[in-house]
Amino acid sequence: MEAVDPIGLGLGIFLAIASALRGIPIPPGLAVVGDMSVQGSVLAPDVVGEMVLLARESGAQGLLVPEESREDISSLPAGLADGFSFSYFSSPVHLVALTLDSKREAQIE
Repeated sequence: MEAVDPIGLGLGIFLAIASALRGIPIPPGLAVVGDMSVQGSVLAPDVVGEMVLLARESGAQGLLVPEESREDISSLPAGLADGFSFSYFSSPVHLVALTLDSKREAQIE
């Protein structure tokens, strides 16, 4: 049996580790899109629309998206992005600050 790499989980795992180390929970209803290279670079997803659809089906209300994908979000088909709040990040450190900042927590609740 061949080992399968978990594609697209790097940023989520990074955020979960940062959350655990800081003792600050990730606000409920958030999903993160994109991946992270071993060197720490943010990798935008190939198909943003599919990621938005998956997040919607999973019950997310907020989506954390790499800055590189901002244009892709604005060109989504009508209705797909309705009801979502989008936040954009440029680095893994920016993602952690954006998600675990106490002001952001109060905003989401």
